[in-house]
Amino acid sequence: MNYFLTTRAQFLDFIYICRVIFHVAAVNGISLSFNKHTSAVKK
Repeated sequence: MNYFLTTRAQFLDFIYICRVIFHVAAVNGISLSFNKHTSAVKK
């Protein structure tokens, strides 16, 4: 039982880290494309 709980905790940590990385990448991608768009409009 203890082994199962440890594995499950590691699995949840892994999913959490993946979500954080995905969120950061998505925010950076959106802000980058938004900055390109606004700079193109200013010109």
